[in-house]
Amino acid sequence: MVWALLLWLAAGVLSQEISTLPFDWSGQNGVITVDGSLFWNRDWNAGLLFFDGSFTSYPARYGPRFQHTFSPQTPTSYPRLDSLPDSAYVTTLVDYRRGDYLYDQLEIHSTLANPSNALKIYGFKRSYGGPWGQFYQQPQGPEGPIQQSYRLDYRSREGPREWGSAVAYLVTNSGLPDTSFTRRGSHREQITNATLLYQYRGSSWTWVSHGSLFNQATRLNSNFSPSTGTRYFTRGRLHNRWSILSTTDHRWDLGVVANIQDYSFTSLGYKQRGWALFYAGRRASWGELQLGLSKGPEETKPYISFQSHAKWSGIELGLSYLREPRPSLIPFWQPHEGHFFETWSRARLSFSRDGPRLDWGGDIMHTQVDNYFPLHDGLVEDASITAQAVMYAFKASLQLFGTWYLRGSFRVTTPQDPLSDGVGQYFLIGLNGQKRFFADRMDTRLNIWVERWSNRDTTLG
Repeated sequence: MVWALLLWLAAGVLSQEISTLPFDWSGQNGVITVDGSLFWNRDWNAGLLFFDGSFTSYPARYGPRFQHTFSPQTPTSYPRLDSLPDSAYVTTLVDYRRGDYLYDQLEIHSTLANPSNALKIYGFKRSYGGPWGQFYQQPQGPEGPIQQSYRLDYRSREGPREWGSAVAYLVTNSGLPDTSFTRRGSHREQITNATLLYQYRGSSWTWVSHGSLFNQATRLNSNFSPSTGTRYFTRGRLHNRWSILSTTDHRWDLGVVANIQDYSFTSLGYKQRGWALFYAGRRASWGELQLGLSKGPEETKPYISFQSHAKWSGIELGLSYLREPRPSLIPFWQPHEGHFFETWSRARLSFSRDGPRLDWGGDIMHTQVDNYFPLHDGLVEDASITAQAVMYAFKASLQLFGTWYLRGSFRVTTPQDPLSDGVGQYFLIGLNGQKRFFADRMDTRLNIWVERWSNRDTTLG
């Protein structure tokens, strides 16, 4: 009975199902799917750093630290500051990997921390030629790095005041597969990114300011690309929020988020646009409600976010609804046409139950998007549509003995339209465990899994 239930409710995700799908063995190129939907033209965070997702939505390219701290950005959210330790410490992680086709990857991560501040230094380098040499890039030759990432994070606390800042410099210089073995395309990109977060905690109120500046210069040379030249893109974002605390779990929020984008490309000229979100919210024991207005050029749309939770017969229940105006992709936006925002509406029902040895749960989610520019065969369509999809996800986790667990995941998305990642059914089941030897000085872990993608529409995404 337990095994039948496990196979039917194989582990999904109750919050967000995030899958990384690399296109090559090095992980340099690929896509991310979130809750069965292709993730693109959406803002995201990697720790404190903010990324505009118009032209970059694959954090694994920039190194494991960016991939592991990836989280989709919602209009009213801001990243959380890392906690500070009780005592001073210094740690250094060096991860070096080498493999076939001139695969060579180095990651260095150092942390210097004490109870009042912390400094993190990160460096990453990846080299990879590919089985046909398609990623070689001149003039470096076969062993030149195709990706370099440098990052610095600083965290400080002084009484009720807290600061967090991060800067990053990301360089891509990679070859690309092209229409024949004799021709090699290229992908060259430079990203500079800076973020500052300030937080003040009073006795009955808090103030948070989160400002980010994102700059990107990209040049693609490929027969698959409809146009050549260097694309320059800048995004500025400032989020201020004032919260009044009535009790520990109850508060009132008032906030404003201001945004600006600049875009310049050879074939499309120069574009600039700005928009803002004004919102108010209430958080209580029953959940959270936020209402606001998104103001763009010649267009204003309502913003609604609702989350609630309850417990019934030992089952945790969650209900959420989000109506979010998102700016359409800037190359397809034209001033004075009145189609600035895509309108995303998402309703979700979640359920879960934790038992002595068996945990299970699932999600049912409906998504609809108006004024949506879809991807088809890897290219963006030049006409907007209305699209909708329904996702069913289930999960279970069975403790076999000690720290050994059998887990899995099952997801169905219907219909397979441009909102989805093209996968009709997704299934994963695996065994993982942990064992310590030699007076707990040696940590041994085992992970074995089977993953299946079925009924995939390859023209989507």
